[in-house]
Amino acid sequence: MFDAWIAKNLPEEIAATLEHVIFGPGWPGAAAWKDKWRSMTAPNLLASLDALARRDDIGGKVSAIRVPTLIIHGDADILIPLAKAQAMRASIPNAELVVVEGGHSVNMTNPAPVNEAIEAFLVRHHLV
Repeated sequence: MFDAWIAKNLPEEIAATLEHVIFGPGWPGAAAWKDKWRSMTAPNLLASLDALARRDDIGGKVSAIRVPTLIIHGDADILIPLAKAQAMRASIPNAELVVVEGGHSVNMTNPAPVNEAIEAFLVRHHLV
């Protein structure tokens, strides 16, 4: 994928796949993101992909969280299954899980219910 992206300035086939995985189909803001992805230089793209590949798996550490925790998950997220969000909620004492219509980036593609969930969470925990 990396070689094709750099050699062909992000072919539409790869861009469409990324769009579907990250945003879901038909999100109006996707075109601007595709343009942004196409403008990435090889070193920037490589660093971004490397950061994703090397990030820590915190799954075994979340049970140590002892502060109010809100987990927001898209119901159509194909990158992270809902079962993982449910397991995270179960492993963090008093965590809350809100499932929002949308894919992986629901904060961008469906911000109203995400913002409502955050605001309600902050109010419930007297954080505003």
